[in-house]
Amino acid sequence: MQIISWNIRKNNADNIPAERISGAVKEAIDLKKPWVLAILENTSGGDGVGGTLCGQLQGSWSRTVPAGGGTHTKENVVLVGGGCILKDHGVDTSWQAMFGGVHNLQYFSHVAQVEHRTSQSRTRPTTNARTVETARNEAPWDPSKCRNPVLIEVNDGSRDYKFGFVHSPGPQEGVSYSNQKYAQTYFTCIMESLQHRNLDGLLGDFNIYGSEPGRLDDGKLQDVSLDLGGTTFKKATDSVGDSRLDRAYLTSRFALHSKIGLVNGGKEASDHVGVSAELLTCGDRWHALVAAASSSSSELHLMDTEPDAMDTSDDGPGSDAMGMSDS
Repeated sequence: MQIISWNIRKNNADNIPAERISGAVKEAIDLKKPWVLAILENTSGGDGVGGTLCGQLQGSWSRTVPAGGGTHTKENVVLVGGGCILKDHGVDTSWQAMFGGVHNLQYFSHVAQVEHRTSQSRTRPTTNARTVETARNEAPWDPSKCRNPVLIEVNDGSRDYKFGFVHSPGPQEGVSYSNQKYAQTYFTCIMESLQHRNLDGLLGDFNIYGSEPGRLDDGKLQDVSLDLGGTTFKKATDSVGDSRLDRAYLTSRFALHSKIGLVNGGKEASDHVGVSAELLTCGDRWHALVAAASSSSSELHLMDTEPDAMDTSDDGPGSDAMGMSDS
């Protein structure tokens, strides 16, 4: 199973860079194998976007899943797949209670600190009252303004897979009384809420600068994108920068042997590159190696039948090779 998550800059059915996206996808994965593509940051016309990409990639299905969000953050995730069946899709909202609780605690703590400072201050009472009122007006962040993780279940003909796709709050979004940006709190809350979903993978734009622990969710999900480098383009050039905002987490079953890569359609496609993962277990990798060895052996056998290779002397250059091929 192959999976791609790609944040395409505010795309819709009228301006989706479909040719660049499909061209980059074709270079990144093998469309003859089962695959799922998740396009983030779709603002409108999701069905049109999905239909266009499905046609260009010769996929078998597409869906538009509303991820929620506020007035300025509401988006859809557009899903396109091939070689697999979409069994179920939806969103997870269980993280919101924890997220709201965290910021409620920070809010009330902030108000209490301001009230304490002003009670000890020699500033005029009217000024202190305005300071307290300002603090109380800094209402805690409403979790409904954030997008929800989109969850899907697919079957490739041999097994079911469950994936999640996320688009976190912006990396600079936060409030004055919070010690952390919203993206960090969001990350912690969704990881906690999704730990019972038995996901095989969680991909998306996490909007977190710096490094996160490589092992998360009690070891069930691991960051397999640590070595990918940056996933956003520099503003002045067409080169990818150092910020690893887009990431992929896979369950321990797949984390060790899976292939992880970037899907680069250039700056004209998006300000982000996509993250791809081909899920492989030890058994999958073993079968792939056996198939490659068998193919290589067959090629050697065919080559040995050429006249130049038919050297039957004891120390001839072709004797060992023929012996290896026949065994």
